[in-house]
Amino acid sequence: MTGVFPSTLPINLGQARVTITQVLRQGATELVQGAPISLVSTPGSSPTLANYLSLGIPLATMQIAQVPFVGRAVQITLAAATVGRPSTCGLFFGTAALTTSFRLDDGVNVPVVVTGTQPWACVPAEIISP
Repeated sequence: MTGVFPSTLPINLGQARVTITQVLRQGATELVQGAPISLVSTPGSSPTLANYLSLGIPLATMQIAQVPFVGRAVQITLAAATVGRPSTCGLFFGTAALTTSFRLDDGVNVPVVVTGTQPWACVPAEIISP
């Protein structure tokens, strides 16, 4: 999952902890088992560019970069995750509006909370992000 979120709130990305509170949520149903997921920054992260890694299952990685005049670009990757099928997908094909939320907290500044909803396409054995 990738995206850009506008934010001028100060945060030290290299010191921040991340909690993915909703991975792929459809209404009141979380489709990924194991959420919420906590991530820590990896060595070499800086205040404006950071990589994060979860310490459990599902395995999640995240990269966040401060982009001047744009905001912060984010990429989230999951592995070893069990993902349920959205109820709006039917047996074969369909679409689903799925929500992802996460929280950045560096322990100094006000935590940054990001929530986004995107349409996903459903095919027989998987869901595909736009």
